[in-house]
Amino acid sequence: MMRWLAGWSGIVAAGCASALTVTVTSPRPGLVFTDAETPDLRVSVTDAAGEVRVRWSAEEKEGPWREQGELKIPVRDGRGEAPLGLKFPGRGLFLLAVTARCGDAVAKAETAVAVVFTPPAPDPASPCGIFFTPPAVPHPLYPGREAEAAALSHRLLGAAWSRLNFWAFAFGKITIAQRDGKPYVTGDWAQWKQYAKALHAEGISISGEVAQCPGALSSKPDDHTERGDAGPMCERVKPRDYAEWDSLMENLARDFADEIEYWEIWNEANLRDTYWSGTPEELVELVHHTAAALRRGNPRAKIMGCGFVHDRAYADDVLKLGLGRDLDILSVHYTDDRPGDATAWRALLRQHGLDLPIWNTEEVSEVPTNNLAEGVVHSFKFMHIHVGYDPYRLLVNPDFTCRPPAVWYSVGAHFLAPARFLAQAELAGGRRVWHFERGDERVAVLRGGTLQTLFATRPAEVVFRAEPLRAGEPVTATNRMGRSTPVALRDGEGRVPLDSQVLFLAGARRIEVVSVVEPPAEGLCAEAEAGTCSAGWARNAHPGYSADRLLEIWSDAEPGPEGHWAEVKLTVPQAGRYEVLFSGNALSRLKPPRSLSPFTWRFDAGEEHVCDQATEMLIDVAGAPEGVSVLGQVELTAGEHTFRLRLTGRRHEPDHHFALWFDALALRPVEPER
Repeated sequence: MMRWLAGWSGIVAAGCASALTVTVTSPRPGLVFTDAETPDLRVSVTDAAGEVRVRWSAEEKEGPWREQGELKIPVRDGRGEAPLGLKFPGRGLFLLAVTARCGDAVAKAETAVAVVFTPPAPDPASPCGIFFTPPAVPHPLYPGREAEAAALSHRLLGAAWSRLNFWAFAFGKITIAQRDGKPYVTGDWAQWKQYAKALHAEGISISGEVAQCPGALSSKPDDHTERGDAGPMCERVKPRDYAEWDSLMENLARDFADEIEYWEIWNEANLRDTYWSGTPEELVELVHHTAAALRRGNPRAKIMGCGFVHDRAYADDVLKLGLGRDLDILSVHYTDDRPGDATAWRALLRQHGLDLPIWNTEEVSEVPTNNLAEGVVHSFKFMHIHVGYDPYRLLVNPDFTCRPPAVWYSVGAHFLAPARFLAQAELAGGRRVWHFERGDERVAVLRGGTLQTLFATRPAEVVFRAEPLRAGEPVTATNRMGRSTPVALRDGEGRVPLDSQVLFLAGARRIEVVSVVEPPAEGLCAEAEAGTCSAGWARNAHPGYSADRLLEIWSDAEPGPEGHWAEVKLTVPQAGRYEVLFSGNALSRLKPPRSLSPFTWRFDAGEEHVCDQATEMLIDVAGAPEGVSVLGQVELTAGEHTFRLRLTGRRHEPDHHFALWFDALALRPVEPER
């Protein structure tokens, strides 16, 4: 790791006013440090007329720590630099702001610094992976070193695997020649080779994915009809000539043989006319040709497909057509928030006489406990570099500084990468506990909760019984930001605040969660699944959401005259103005092209409010994985009221269904202005 501390000049945050510019710099790209290191942070200024005074402040994300200070930066020829000298209290994510002044000139910069568990050497047996698509253009902060920065970020976050997608643009310029009377096709994938080599050098195993057909080889080369983020039609269909395609795939596998042994063929092929716009028969044909060509290029290649998401009926159809004959691994998406989903995929394989391992190559959960419990071999977190998709909680910013989910992911990787699942149990208040073993050590992971957490004045408390792993060493409770606290045991019993969406109890030879004591709530909350609804809705289990269940609709059917509607009742203790909070899908998804249905809402027979635009969000709320959306404010009298939601249209992508998750509704009193 020390080799990175020399010669790197990555600027990770900058601000300017007039001519003065201030930046926070470090030898470490992304400002990610381990708990065994002293963070090396510096403040640099340019275009300064003289000595610069800097004031800085730092605060802990999801914690009480705050610090501030000042420093002076001597300047020569308009430039200067000084060490920040900031010491952090431990692991976590810390928000840093600096303000520089030189005469009348003022410049500001803000960034984030992460301190994470020291990761072990990546182990291919680890379940922890990250879905990674390299940027298509050079990174302005790390010119020529983007690949090394991305690979180091993977390793420092605890990932052992990376899903490296080959979209159409990744193949570069396609060259078609003739050799021995046959097509010989190559691409210009030098940039992807650079990323693969950098990941491999850090010990990261790679799952390559052939996700699109380059337009130059497409059976519909002139059809550029776009479909959401899936690209033009020409890239979502079979190739025009399998002799050309097979040559390209064979050369691809051969050129990447040193870095990539595992290859996934296509992405979410079951989503109608989205990433795959061919027929089921054409998909099976494509997989058959691609698998054979990849194996010719690299006889060690293992083949997986096809990134199916939820729709086992489509997968059943293509397995009947012979898809399984070419697969070593079945790849699926988004199973962790649907307990039993991975088990159902395994049952489908058995129906077809197949005994294949299951990998989840695209997962929203930072800590995929359900996947581990159901035997999913690897889970790849969606996604490394933030390019939108806010509800999916992407990991790092474009400059590789961490977002909160990156730290959550690193903590999960620390505890679960070397662990084996033992058992799970339901707890009160919509919470669950999973038990794992790491050698002689036992680890308990607690997740979930209800939306009432939003209103609680104090956290819930978990009561457990444990035997320390070693005499004289404590059992610890670690929150999702990596802050560990020793827990005092009395007669083998411990109590600890459950103040984190995910809590890890570790350092025990034996551990048993006895109960969770929930605090009283001061707000109003109603579970959507406890209300009434029109036909088309279903009450389904979704761990991590309020009470682990929600009301959801996914329907192609036109509704009756009243539309697709759902109602819940709340009893308001006193008249006043209330903020209306919606939990379920993040309503940021209503930003065009919207991925959920717009709707109207009202209380009783009152005014109907339209919700067809992205709304203000409250994030990191226990029991609300996609956050809580603020619908607006209403005046309500004391007594019982009925909230009614009615869908007004279909979503744009990935299909044109009526679709929405409705988990819970809450009212929060609005404080009168003074």
